[in-house]
Amino acid sequence: MNNMFTAMLAAATAKVEVPVDGSTGVWIKQGAVVLSSGMKMTGATVSSGQTQFIYNRGIANSTVISSGGTMIVSSGGVATSTTIYSSGVVNVYGMLAVASAVEMAANVTVYSGGTVNDAYILLGTMLVSSGGLAEDVVASGLTTASRGVLNLRAGGSMNRVTLQRGENGFFNGQITNLLISGTGPVGYLRPPCIASGISVTSGTLVVNSGASGLAVTSGANATITVLDGGYIEYA
Repeated sequence: MNNMFTAMLAAATAKVEVPVDGSTGVWIKQGAVVLSSGMKMTGATVSSGQTQFIYNRGIANSTVISSGGTMIVSSGGVATSTTIYSSGVVNVYGMLAVASAVEMAANVTVYSGGTVNDAYILLGTMLVSSGGLAEDVVASGLTTASRGVLNLRAGGSMNRVTLQRGENGFFNGQITNLLISGTGPVGYLRPPCIASGISVTSGTLVVNSGASGLAVTSGANATITVLDGGYIEYA
């Protein structure tokens, strides 16, 4: 009886965590106006002029970032299954997992301490800053005149990256397991980039002075250019 009373008392006094603006949870705002909040948020749409803030311990599932909308994933925050449309913006200091349909003029920026896992970039731009990490990224343009862009800054890291069709990749940081395939993609290794595990089945790889490409394989339709001062080592 005493055990039952103790359990009931514990249940009655248990506190559910309440989100704190600027500290914990998930918040959607338009300017200073709070539209919704919670520790977990599922299926939200962030429209033009609105911002979804994901703070420590906040989890946002299946968010749609419409044109003109913004998502900010702070350290300790997690966003999963995010869809980003044209002119949407996502800034990642925490974790963004499974992002798709990053369309023309959409921008994802991974800052120091931020991580992106499993992203599909179509015509949009992903920038990985120093201290940021992106893994399992597929980036695609449509034609050589309609390209998306991957930017990897010095001090940043990428792993398991595919450039296909008309995509451009500019890599100054460390990249492993890079696949270049399809019609018109171009990967530029720029100093102080050290890239390893590169497969160019078609498209172009350019190794600039001060950059290195290691364990490189290439197909019959590949173009590989090593500029003076660049280094390449075939597998």
